[in-house]
Amino acid sequence: KAADNDNGKNDGKKNYDDYGPSFYPKPSLMVKPDPSLSAEKESELIGKWGKWSFVDKKHNQRPKEDYCASYPNSDIPRKDFPANAWQTDQEYLKGWLDEGIRLADRAMEAILSEYGHGKEQEKEKSFEERSKMFSMDYVDYTKDPTAKIGNNSNDRGGITTEDSYKGLVRRVLHALVTNDTFSVVLGGHSAAAGHGNLFKQSYTMQFHKVVEPVFSLLGVSLTSQNLARGGLGTLQDSLGFRDSYGEDIDVMLWDSGMTEGRDVKAVDLFYRMAVLSGNRVPFLFGSTDDLRYMNVQTGADIGVLGTGFEGIPECEDAVQCERLPYAVRYMKCSTAENSQLCRTNKFKANCWVDRDDVKPGTKQAAQPGSQVSWHPGFRTHQLTGRVIGFTILRAIKHALEKWQNTDNYVLPDEEWHVKGHYESIRKKTLENTKDASCRNYAGVLPDRVCDIPMNSRN
Repeated sequence: KAADNDNGKNDGKKNYDDYGPSFYPKPSLMVKPDPSLSAEKESELIGKWGKWSFVDKKHNQRPKEDYCASYPNSDIPRKDFPANAWQTDQEYLKGWLDEGIRLADRAMEAILSEYGHGKEQEKEKSFEERSKMFSMDYVDYTKDPTAKIGNNSNDRGGITTEDSYKGLVRRVLHALVTNDTFSVVLGGHSAAAGHGNLFKQSYTMQFHKVVEPVFSLLGVSLTSQNLARGGLGTLQDSLGFRDSYGEDIDVMLWDSGMTEGRDVKAVDLFYRMAVLSGNRVPFLFGSTDDLRYMNVQTGADIGVLGTGFEGIPECEDAVQCERLPYAVRYMKCSTAENSQLCRTNKFKANCWVDRDDVKPGTKQAAQPGSQVSWHPGFRTHQLTGRVIGFTILRAIKHALEKWQNTDNYVLPDEEWHVKGHYESIRKKTLENTKDASCRNYAGVLPDRVCDIPMNSRN
C-alpha cells in the first residue's frame, strides 16, 4: 500500500505514466485497495516503510511505440534509442535508479521483518547478518567438480556460481531496460504444486505476491506459473517443452525429486529442453548433480535452492510458539514432545467458507485433499517463495546498481544484451549431447529428443 499511492490525483485513478517508464505494463495485480485502511494508518505505514515517489516529468514527450521489439531478443543498440527515450535521459535515470534501489531494499527489509530479522528486531546486526538465512553461496565447479550444497547453504538461500548469478542479473537488467516481461516457471511434482494447500499458498504464488509489485513499479510485467503436477514428474512436459511450459522463460525451476530424483535421463532432458526450446535461455534452478554438468559443459546459469531454515526459531511449546512472528510459528519442532504442534498447525486451508447468500448443492470437503506428511504446509511454501523472492530482489538491486555506477548512466550494450549469451549456451548444449543422460532412453525414445526443441499439441 505504501508503495502505491496516487497522491490524490485523478480522483483516485492512478496515472501510471507519471510513475515510471512509458511502456508501463499495468498497475500491479497483487496490490489492491484496502477500504479499511485509514488515512492515519496509511500515513503510519508510509512513515515506516516509505513509498514510491518517482515521477517522470517528461512522460508526455516519451515515444509510445515499442522501439525495442524489432531487434532480436529486444537487444536494441544504445545508438538506436529514440532521442526522447527514458533509457538515455540522465535526469530521469538518476531519480528512477535511486528510487528503484530503495524499493528493492524496502522489499527485502519487509521480508526480513516478517521472519523476525528486521532492523528494529535485530538492531545490533548488519544487513548481511540479518539476511543470512536468504544468502546464496558461490561454488566453482571448474575447481571442485564434486561440489554439492552443504548443510549451511542448504539451510540458507542455496548455492550458485558467480558467473551464473551475473547471468541472472543480466536477465533482470535486460527486462528493466526494455520494459519487457519477466517469467518464472515451475515444473515438478505434487509437493511443489502445493497439494494440501490453497493454490495461492504454493511457493510459486508466494514468490509472485512479493516480487510482482516491485517489478511492476519498475516497468516490468512479472508472470509466475506453477505448472507442477501431482503423481507425475516432468518428462511428459519436456517432450513438448515449448508449448507445455512456454517460450519466454527467464527462470525455470525443476522440483520433482520424489518422482524423478533418481531418473537422471528425465532431469537431463528437462534442462536441455529448457535451454533449446524457447526464445530465451532461462536461469535454471534444480538439483546439484545435473546442474553441475550443465554449468560446466554448456555455461548454463544455474542455482540450487536452500530452505531458509537457518533463520527459523525453535517452537518449544504452544505458548512460546504463538509469541513468535506469524511466518515462523510451528515450523521447527525438533523434539518428540513438541513435534505434534507442528503437525497440527501445518496446513491452513478450507474448501468452503459458509455464507448466507449461497448454499452449495453438494457437500463440501472440509479441506483440500493430500494433506499428508510428505507435502509441505503453507508456511514452508511461503518460506520457499521468500527464498526465491529474496534472490530475485537482490538481483534487481544489483542490476539497478550496475546501471547507476556507469559513467553518466551510459549502460554499455555488452552489459545487458542477452542474444550472444543465449546463443553461446545453446551452441555448447548441442555440442555436448554425445554422453548426455537423455540418450539412455534406448527403445523408448529416440536420441534426437536430446537435440531438437520439442513441441506438443492436444
